[in-house]
Amino acid sequence: MGGRGELYGMRKDGSEFRIEIGLNLIQADHGRQVLAAITDITDRLRAAEAARSREELFRTVANSAPVLIWVAGTDKQCTFFNEGWLKFTGHALEQKLGQG
Repeated sequence: MGGRGELYGMRKDGSEFRIEIGLNLIQADHGRQVLAAITDITDRLRAAEAARSREELFRTVANSAPVLIWVAGTDKQCTFFNEGWLKFTGHALEQKLGQG
């Protein structure tokens, strides 16, 4: 169980699903015990894949647009510049990320 590989659970019908196992060592009155929490992470993995797909679509559209596009967070720090912005300004992405 110490590996970092993918772990799977099996439903009664034989189908597999991804799981995450958390282990905690507990010192009880009668000695050490291990508390194991097994979580079905199927929904979390689907949501992460959907987010990656949306991010990829955004970048494709933004980099294809004939306008300058940049994104900043509520902290006013820039997190994205499209290729048009970088070409127009002559700046490298690494120079500008994180600047206000």
